[in-house]
Amino acid sequence: MADGKEVSKQHFIRDNGDAKKALSIRPGETPLDTEYYPNLSRSNADDGLIRIENTQSICTTMYLKGKDFFLPYIEVLEKENKAYVKGTAMFHHDKMVWNIR
Repeated sequence: MADGKEVSKQHFIRDNGDAKKALSIRPGETPLDTEYYPNLSRSNADDGLIRIENTQSICTTMYLKGKDFFLPYIEVLEKENKAYVKGTAMFHHDKMVWNIR
């Protein structure tokens, strides 16, 4: 089980398909596969395209009445062995209800 520090560092990204396939991406330019999605998140956040969320920020919003949260919506390009942020997914409670591309 992760301690509080590890949980607060997690980046959440909503995949548009099979999560197992998305997690199996091992692009050549990233030395460790565990760095791929955090790097993708940071890069897109630095460009102002997304906001990085973590367990604490999502949980505080998830069950507040009238509050929704947004996560990056990604597409996996299996042939290129890469993923990219395609848009933003809107969640109401724990269900994705809409996406902006």
